Amino acid sequence: LSAFANWTITAWINPHSAAQQFPVIYAEGHWGVSLGLQQNTGRLDSWLNNANQIASTAAVQFSRWRCVALV
Repeated sequence: LSAFANWTITAWINPHSAAQQFPVIYAEGHWGVSLGLQQNTGRLDSWLNNANQIASTAAVQFSRWRCVALV
């Protein structure tokens, strides 16, 4: 994905817990591009090129289907 100027990652998720270390929704390479949940907080968390972190301000509700996107 990082080879393209514009891209979007979308996923339907139904997390039951964020207890495992960085539950991954999508990952390319080793932190090249990733989207997952922060451990224990349930907030969406993304890393780009192993250097730029983006995190949501609110947690994803557990045991409910949600559509999430990284644009």
